[in-house]
Amino acid sequence: MIRAMPSAQGFAVTRAVNHAGQPGSHFAPYRSASMPETNVTDLEGDRTGDYLTDRLTDEALRFVQQPRTQPFFLMLSHYAVHTPLEAKTDVTAKYAAKRDRQAVSQRAEPAAIAEGATAMTKMHQDHATYAAMVESVDESVGRIVHALDSLHLADHTIVVFMSDNGGLSTLLGSAARMPTSNAPLRAGKGWLYEWGIRAPLIIRWPGTIGAGRIITTPTISTDLYPTLLQLAGLPARAAQTMDGVSVAPLLRGERQALTRALYWHFPHYHGSGSTPSGAMRRGSLKLVEWFSTGRVELYDLARDPGEARDLAATRPQVAASLRAELAAWRTRVGAKMPRAK
Repeated sequence: MIRAMPSAQGFAVTRAVNHAGQPGSHFAPYRSASMPETNVTDLEGDRTGDYLTDRLTDEALRFVQQPRTQPFFLMLSHYAVHTPLEAKTDVTAKYAAKRDRQAVSQRAEPAAIAEGATAMTKMHQDHATYAAMVESVDESVGRIVHALDSLHLADHTIVVFMSDNGGLSTLLGSAARMPTSNAPLRAGKGWLYEWGIRAPLIIRWPGTIGAGRIITTPTISTDLYPTLLQLAGLPARAAQTMDGVSVAPLLRGERQALTRALYWHFPHYHGSGSTPSGAMRRGSLKLVEWFSTGRVELYDLARDPGEARDLAATRPQVAASLRAELAAWRTRVGAKMPRAK
């Protein structure tokens, strides 16, 4: 496990890192009596009640503001928005009031719909604490961007904002436990439907990347590394195998033809109710394969972004071709398959 930590990946300075991937609490002293593995132990001097999102932003700003003559790389991975769901009282109250004002208009909508045999997917937003946590992350991004502008670093600094998965909107059991909704896209974290794997990606570089431009070409997180190398004018290392491709031309407003397929592999049972599965996308067509049953589903995302109409039965040859392509990719990359449960 130590080999996976940032200190083993070349980072000179780390703060508030633990093995669990979530904090014991978002409030100082950031500990949990029942889950000590989640404790954040290296933020000293915090007053009881200090908020972790703000504290991590403070650490990031100290790093950015240091005098330097060489380029820097900062990776700020907020524990928010993630369990335990905890936010500032005043911000939570603001969203609770907004939720109550909207409650009348939402009464006709279903609170949740079934996903698979046992899971439920939440269909509207009403979690004030979750919304308040999102606002704190939003404030953090604003503070960092403002600092880059104030220090006259913005034109020389690439800012990437992204999430690792969709929101936790699908769970086993009651809809009351779900903190967010991803409607009208399907499912959420832990699933290979669109809102489990489609996540925000915003890149800012004033003077090089046009502001406000929306790029609809599908990309994937493994594209970030080769993209940043190309934008920075750095060569790839000969010993490295690139899983992604650079989309720097797209960011610069140039034409770039990307005809490749995208692949996902999730050989796990997840608390959201999802079971081991794989998926691939070629053009607008997307295949989902369930390993435990062998069942496949086929969707045309251009016409059906909510994945409501399974085309596998009506287009069996296409489904079979994509399934074979997905299997070949797993073999090529040495993907591990789940054991029988």
